Amino acid sequence: MTLQSAAETGKCPYSGAAQGSHHGYEPFDMKNPFPAYAEMRKEEPVMFDERVGYWVVTQYDDIKAVFEDWETFSSENAQAPVRKRGPQATKIMNDGGFTAYSGLSARIPPEHTRIREIVQKAFTPRRFKKLEPEIRENVVSRIEKMLERPDKDGEIIRDLAYDIPTITILTLIGADISKVDTYKRWSDSRAAMTWGDLSDEEQTPHAHNLVEYWQECLSIVADAHENGGDSMTADLVKAQSEGAEISDHEIASVLYSLLFAGHETTTTLIGNTLRVLLAHPDQWQAVIDDEKKIPAAVDEVLRYSGSIVGWRRKALKDTEVGGVKIAEGDELLLLMGSANRDESRFESGEDFDISRPNAREHLSFGFGIHYCLGNMLAKLQAKICLQEITRLAPNLKLVGGEDIDFRENLSFRVPKNRPGDLVKEKTMSLVQSFDSAAEPRLADLGGKGASLVTMTQAGMPVPPGFVVTTESFDSFVSESGIAEEIVTELGALNPDDVAEVDEISARIRRRLTDSEVPEAVRSATKTAYDELAAACGGEVPMAVRSSATAEDLPDASFAGQQDTYLWLTGYAAVTEHIRQCWASLYTSRAIIYRLKNNIPDEGLSMAVVVQKMVNAKTAGVAITMNPANGDRSKIAVDASWGVGESVVSGLVTPDNVLLDKITLQIVHEHIGEKHIELVPADGELAEREVPADRAEIRCLSDEELTAVATLAKRAEKHYKCPQDIEWALDRDLPDGENLLLLQSRPETVHSSAEKKTEKESDTAAKPAAPAAASTGGIDLGSITASLMKKSG
Repeated sequence: MTLQSAAETGKCPYSGAAQGSHHGYEPFDMKNPFPAYAEMRKEEPVMFDERVGYWVVTQYDDIKAVFEDWETFSSENAQAPVRKRGPQATKIMNDGGFTAYSGLSARIPPEHTRIREIVQKAFTPRRFKKLEPEIRENVVSRIEKMLERPDKDGEIIRDLAYDIPTITILTLIGADISKVDTYKRWSDSRAAMTWGDLSDEEQTPHAHNLVEYWQECLSIVADAHENGGDSMTADLVKAQSEGAEISDHEIASVLYSLLFAGHETTTTLIGNTLRVLLAHPDQWQAVIDDEKKIPAAVDEVLRYSGSIVGWRRKALKDTEVGGVKIAEGDELLLLMGSANRDESRFESGEDFDISRPNAREHLSFGFGIHYCLGNMLAKLQAKICLQEITRLAPNLKLVGGEDIDFRENLSFRVPKNRPGDLVKEKTMSLVQSFDSAAEPRLADLGGKGASLVTMTQAGMPVPPGFVVTTESFDSFVSESGIAEEIVTELGALNPDDVAEVDEISARIRRRLTDSEVPEAVRSATKTAYDELAAACGGEVPMAVRSSATAEDLPDASFAGQQDTYLWLTGYAAVTEHIRQCWASLYTSRAIIYRLKNNIPDEGLSMAVVVQKMVNAKTAGVAITMNPANGDRSKIAVDASWGVGESVVSGLVTPDNVLLDKITLQIVHEHIGEKHIELVPADGELAEREVPADRAEIRCLSDEELTAVATLAKRAEKHYKCPQDIEWALDRDLPDGENLLLLQSRPETVHSSAEKKTEKESDTAAKPAAPAAASTGGIDLGSITASLMKKSG
């Protein structure tokens, strides 16, 4: 007895299914079909959907069996329009000479066998290998362009996945690579007309596009006949001339398929690979740590989030699928997207796991004689993209990845918002060089780091360096597993119980110095260090300075609370002291200060500045007001021979000069007793006696003093508020070019208090003790302590 087909009855022929009950499945909705897939696998693995007229098959074994049995289940409907073409679209395509047919996927033996054998000889791993350097160069170029943007952000599809596969397939077949957008437009129309649910009116513009698309395919074949060339098309034309049984129309039909399938699905694969891995940070880190895991990661993405989730077949005779009777002529929709998560084949199939041992058994490329011819090229491009982006931007972060819309389509799960709005990525830099064009954000760089980058960008004379950002610190404390412990330890702490504070401080700091630093942080820091050393002509002494996010603010002074280390030579010494700086965020002094000033630890982070040391012949500080009374019409300058730590320690009384801010004329000066200077020796600061003739004269010439005051004014103008600056004259640089700005931060004493009403005396009182005399009233703790602290 012959079964009556579903197509003939127009209704569900399966007695167990209630018409209209589809387990949440919507044929054209690709937003998140996976819950419905799971429900169908459980409740009705072979379900007739009268809305589209297909038997919907969802279990792995059933789908694989259908793919394998091409003699029972024909692929002749694979490329047939889901919705019949309307009269206007049909006329447009007929008038335009549109006669394209499937390249391979909708053909059946023996025709399929004949054409595939010929095409396969031109579509070889040798040709893929030849393309690989060009693909890699293309990928690297696009990633670097994205990272060159000031905010270092980009979009997966627009900046990477949109062009890469299209240029690759155009190069492969010998088409014009300048027409990427045109081919994308044609491909969109191909998908919409074949698998979309369009009204007659909506089909019209797509019909025009398909006519153009087909004529382009014919033109490429004609050009290959005339000009030859090194392309797959030229190879097919050559094979034809040598007796291979393939017509120009068949070659053009192969191009018609490849120009769509060869890039459309690969664009989605690359986008899915990055999007899914970035949504699983532990597995993203795993491929960063071990490049050998990338091929497995690509296969797991193909299983978990394939570009094609459904493919069609037609029964050539009465049969059964999954115990359900299928009549001759019935059409089937095989949901590979469901099969790939079937837990009878894939343990915990709804989970993404790049270590899955059988991920390669996915059905995203089909199975049997119609297995995707271009699978190797698609995976190669995804692999290269992943290799290069994990190398160049390992700190990439996903932004807005859950808000993706997908096109309405029966088979292709393709993001809708292209090319600009699909997924936005943002690179959270683990390091940032001073001369980077990226915005100097306090949250990323801390107070000192943000200031140094800002000053460098403003063209001020800042010694070169880079900042290990708060992202590095946050990654470190998160991966070391002590972030929650820190919160717990500090939660109920009494700032007046000094012994308890000391104990907790020591415990936290010990954990921070003993824990392993993430590989991505180590790698980024090493690269930045090597680049800085190269810019300096080789390894030079470095300063490593803490730069917390709660410091150098207009209403608070944190300077000196965290560590600074000077005269460090070599990468090992620098990285060791970066860890010490991180730990110094939790010194007893810093903890107590934050507690007593109601500064929360939540969100607190630490960046670290790494900067070329200055071989100072003279150094000091300046403030763009009179520190004795807050008069903003004056500039105060302190200066001493050598490195300025002698000022902080009270070893010397520096020169103290008060200048008029407008005229830069000296209003008052006091020549200090500068009998000692600190100079670098064997990686440390050594005391050296200053000869009497130098000790008794001002250590800045008039020109140098004017230059320091001018630099201070420039900093104030840039920041639009009174500034404490640190400066030095580098003995290794020519006079006139050796004044360097080491730091600039807001003045905190007078700027945060009410303005005084009394008028300033033009004569600064002489200090009673050397330590006080060293500043003429400037708060050394807020200006120089962090710079001048001895290497620790």
